Amino acid sequence: MTTIYRLALILKKTITFAMGNVVSRIAFVSVSLVAAQLCGQEEYAILVLLIATFNMVNGSLGFAIFTTTSKSTATLVFQKTEKDKEDFTSWLLTALALAISVSVICYQFSELFFGKLFGIYSSGYGVLAFFTFLSLANFFLMGLALGQDKSGQLSKNEFLSGTLLIVMLTVVYFFGDSWVSDHGHHIFLYMLCFFFALSVLINVYSFKNSDAIRIIKLDGKLKLAPYNHLKKSAIPAFLANLAVTLTNWLILLLLAQSQGAQQAGKFATALMIINIALYVPQLVSNIVLPKLVQAKEKQEKLNFLKSSAYIGVSFGTISWILLYLLSGIINDVYKDQFSNLSSLLLVMFIAVFPIAISKVIGQLLLSENRMKLGAKFNLLWSVFYLAIASVLLYIDVPISYIGYSFVASYIFLLSIQVVYLKRWLKSESYYCY
Repeated sequence: MTTIYRLALILKKTITFAMGNVVSRIAFVSVSLVAAQLCGQEEYAILVLLIATFNMVNGSLGFAIFTTTSKSTATLVFQKTEKDKEDFTSWLLTALALAISVSVICYQFSELFFGKLFGIYSSGYGVLAFFTFLSLANFFLMGLALGQDKSGQLSKNEFLSGTLLIVMLTVVYFFGDSWVSDHGHHIFLYMLCFFFALSVLINVYSFKNSDAIRIIKLDGKLKLAPYNHLKKSAIPAFLANLAVTLTNWLILLLLAQSQGAQQAGKFATALMIINIALYVPQLVSNIVLPKLVQAKEKQEKLNFLKSSAYIGVSFGTISWILLYLLSGIINDVYKDQFSNLSSLLLVMFIAVFPIAISKVIGQLLLSENRMKLGAKFNLLWSVFYLAIASVLLYIDVPISYIGYSFVASYIFLLSIQVVYLKRWLKSESYYCY
């Protein structure tokens, strides 16, 4: 397989999947844009901090469910052994149990998180817990689809649900002043619930007769996934991403304590916008996972890594240029909430480049059943980032300096991964524990 063909294959799948999912991502971030226009500063700060907390759960456990499902599905579809069938079936039940349990915990502890730590209060905790469950269920379905190379159908589904959310936001923007006055930030939580519920229903309908579901036999012997199965993928993936999302959440908490909820809301908004730029690199890394699972030779895996990194960095460059050109518009959109948001974004967007490469290397670790090592790398990143940010906040620097620490932390993470990658290429049996 030539480099040009490999690039074309990954790029084709990326574009196919991205067409629908870009609409979905734009719809999600548009919640912030519309809320910034219609909500007061306090209501908007509550909303973005609620969403940031949701992203902490979503980005850690959701990603663990997604990656484990994607890998289990790819292994099942391509190998079809009895053990693969048992592992996949037990993982299905385990993922459902995790989604329910985390949603209940999210509801029970929401008041502690927001009331005690951030000093803000909301009656939307039940709604937050419900769309946390829906989002985790949707992550499972997305992993099921990508593990079978069904990116085209998944893209159509995301396009449909994202378009409907944009339509709802448009209606609220032009005709919903009274609704927002009566319900505040809750109206946007309700719309997010609708968005995730619709995504789940559409994906269930689309993939209920997929290859993976037809292969497994639900013979009444359902059981939770064995610990050994969880240890190889789900738990390390959860810990690896929890380190990232929890660290970002702790940074928001430190900002709220030292500079106020509005500054924390500004940083949370910047992270939400950056997640759009990171979407394509994340998507590329997800798409390449089944290829890494199928690849037998080390050089073949490395070639897929290089091709994926090229595409991710290229899209990151385009995103940064677009951000630079749209800086004035972004400042105008958020002028009622923050001053000069684009300057913070331009700094933080530099991190897109190391993150794009880092995510691809992370998928290599997953394909090699070395997610435990990935979790250790992310823990080192977390300590590094928190240490720098804490010192900067202690000496009371402007928020842009926290953006620089964000960039530095991902350069640090990539450096660690590159050292490992070089050693992996030299020795087949090289493991770090």
